[in-house]
Amino acid sequence: MSSGKELAERVGVEIQKGDRYSFHRTRRVRRSKGESSYEEAAVLTTKHKNTITKVILLDRRVEKVRHNTRPVKNEIAHFSHRHALHRYKMLEEDQVQCDICETDIVGKAWGCQDCEFFIHKSCKDVPREIKHKSHRGETLTLRSSTRYESGEFRCNACLGLGEGFHYHCCPCKFDLHVACAGTPYIVYYEKHKKPLTLCYDFPIETSRTVYCKVCDSKISKNGWAYYNKDSHFIAHIYCAFDNEEKDSILVIQDRLQSLQMK
Repeated sequence: MSSGKELAERVGVEIQKGDRYSFHRTRRVRRSKGESSYEEAAVLTTKHKNTITKVILLDRRVEKVRHNTRPVKNEIAHFSHRHALHRYKMLEEDQVQCDICETDIVGKAWGCQDCEFFIHKSCKDVPREIKHKSHRGETLTLRSSTRYESGEFRCNACLGLGEGFHYHCCPCKFDLHVACAGTPYIVYYEKHKKPLTLCYDFPIETSRTVYCKVCDSKISKNGWAYYNKDSHFIAHIYCAFDNEEKDSILVIQDRLQSLQMK
C-alpha cells in the first residue's frame, strides 16, 4: 500500500473533486489476557464539505468506516498537544480510543481531527502529578511520551509496553499506564462473590506457575494482580476489572483524582 488513493480504491471510498484527504500509518493498543500489544494500521481520512470519512485497514481487512460532522466551535488547549482541541461526540461503533487512558471513547470527547488525537472529556483533567501506594515516597508525573531510547516504556503494573501517556518516576524509572494507575484497590468480579484486593507484590509464595482464574493463562510474579486470600482467587488486573466499560472508566478517573498531589 503506497498511497491514500490506492487505499481508497481498495476499500471503495470515492475521492471527489475538491476533497482533501490524508494517509498515514499508525499503531493501536490492544489488551488481552493481561498483556498489551500494538497492531499496525493504515488510515485514510477524507474531508468533503461538512463530512469526514475515516477508513482504517488492519491486516488487509477493513475494520470500519465512520462519518463525523465538524465539531462545534468550543475549543480548549491541552499541555500535550500543539493544536486546539474541539468538542466531539463519539458513538460506540466509531471505536475511537482515548490517547490518554487508551480505552474506547463513547460520548463526549475533545479532539484534533487532523492529528487523530482524541481524549475523553473528563480525561483532560487527569492529574499532572500523583502519589501512588505502589511507589511510596516519590511523585509520579504525567508524560505524553517516553524519553527512553527505545521509544517505549514497560508498565510496572500490567507489564505491557506503551508509547504514549503514562505516569513516570525519573529517579526510579518506574512507569504506569494511566488506566493502570487508576485501577481501584477493591473490585468485585461478577463470577466471584468475595471482594478482590489489588496486590502490588505477588500475593502467593510458591515456586510453581500461577494461572489467572478468569482467562486461565499465566500470571507474572513481577506485576500486579487481584487476589482474595480466603478463596485463593487470583486474576490479572484487566481480567478482574474491565476498564473498557463506561462506568469503569469513571472509576479510574475518580481514583486518579484521589491520588492527585494537593
